[in-house]
Amino acid sequence: MLRAISALVQVPNPGDIRGYLSRFPDMLSILPCICFHVAIEFGVNSQISLELFRDRESEDRYLVLYVRQNIYAKNIMKQLEKIWLNFEPEIAERKGWINITTDYRSPY
Repeated sequence: MLRAISALVQVPNPGDIRGYLSRFPDMLSILPCICFHVAIEFGVNSQISLELFRDRESEDRYLVLYVRQNIYAKNIMKQLEKIWLNFEPEIAERKGWINITTDYRSPY
C-alpha cells in the first residue's frame, strides 16, 4: 500500500508511516484516496509529502500531508480546506488522524 502512495507523493520516512499505520490500520482504506485527490488538485507544480507529525509537548502523533510549492498560490489554504472538508466526515470516524496542510517551506 505504501508503494501505491509513494507513486503519488513523497514519503521521506516510510518506517514512520508504516509504524503509524500498524497502530491505526483504519487509515489504510482512506489514505490512498486522500493522496490521490491532493496529487490531482496540485499536480506537478507541487511537492506532496506524507510525514508523521510528533508533538514535542505531548505524545500526540498523526499523519500530515504537506503540499509545498516554489511559489505559493494565494489560494492554497482554500484549496487545502476544500479537500479537507470532502474527507473530514470519514476521517472523523477513524481512530487515526491526518492533517492536509502546507508548512510554506520550499520543496526539497
